[in-house]
Amino acid sequence: MSSSDLIMFTGFEGCTSNADVASFFHGSSGPAHRGFRYVETGGYLGSKGIYLGFDINFGHTEATRYFPANLRSVHMGFHVKVSLADYSFLRVVNAAGDTILNLTPRASEVMSVISSTFTDVDINNVPIAIGVYFHIEFHINVDTGTLVLKINGIEYFNESGLNLGSTDLNRFILRYFYFDNIWIHKTKSLGQAISFFSKPTADGYYAPNAGLFQTNDGSPDGWVKLQANDGDSNYIYSSVPNAKFTCKQELLPLGYQPVAYCIQSIYRTTASGGLLYIRDLLRYNSLQEDFLGEIRAVLTGYRHSEHLRTNYDLAPDGTELTRDKINDMEIGSQLVELEE
Repeated sequence: MSSSDLIMFTGFEGCTSNADVASFFHGSSGPAHRGFRYVETGGYLGSKGIYLGFDINFGHTEATRYFPANLRSVHMGFHVKVSLADYSFLRVVNAAGDTILNLTPRASEVMSVISSTFTDVDINNVPIAIGVYFHIEFHINVDTGTLVLKINGIEYFNESGLNLGSTDLNRFILRYFYFDNIWIHKTKSLGQAISFFSKPTADGYYAPNAGLFQTNDGSPDGWVKLQANDGDSNYIYSSVPNAKFTCKQELLPLGYQPVAYCIQSIYRTTASGGLLYIRDLLRYNSLQEDFLGEIRAVLTGYRHSEHLRTNYDLAPDGTELTRDKINDMEIGSQLVELEE
């Protein structure tokens, strides 16, 4: 089981602080009091989201995330709610520093597509309104000069042979407003995706009480976070080489068609120095079969905490995702002992 071409997906549902939402990005700029702001109910459909502060007197906040190296083609989508017209909310920049794509909502249902490499375009009669969430999706291919723009699932722009520069895609920048359900994929569209946060509900097939693990409620020691958002409580740990641990999860409700999933694990160590080697573990109950992710190293240190996220857009066995497959999975980790 390996990670896919899904670069990023989050609806911020597991976040509880400004620092949590900031961890999905590589940097920000703007006034300190207008930085990344976690919103509990200000996201799409009243869910969690982020607000990038704007003040007409003090300026605005930008959130930047860099694309992987050597990226020439990308698909990206997100929900956005703008507070006023004539302010750009998205920039896509290449390695030469050129702004390939800059989206700016205008009055009277007009979206301006602005670029430093090709002629600007105004798209009319688009379903955007101040104070209402709408969905943006775009595809850029530098080599073919292709730009596709969809708003609320409807294609409004599709051109090839545009001058998109010659260098790799470097980063995207979100600005000013409210954002939610951000996804980035190298090869395909995920459409108007929304997130469902599935928390552990019970021990799985590889349970802490199997003798390999101990539960640490309230202790600073720990290995894997058993329950989200409860401070230093509910870690489990083991010193047994290659030990496995899985949890049962909240079920995906009816009406959801999964297109991707992200495993987020929180690891905490107290030993000083060295590395801890771990990997994702997914178990299909119906198949009684384990699927193991890539081995990753976690730096150890006193009360060192590390969040690891892995994105997948296929089932662990490499087939297309379905609701039944998601609900059949137990999710956990394996502590890995590397051979000398």
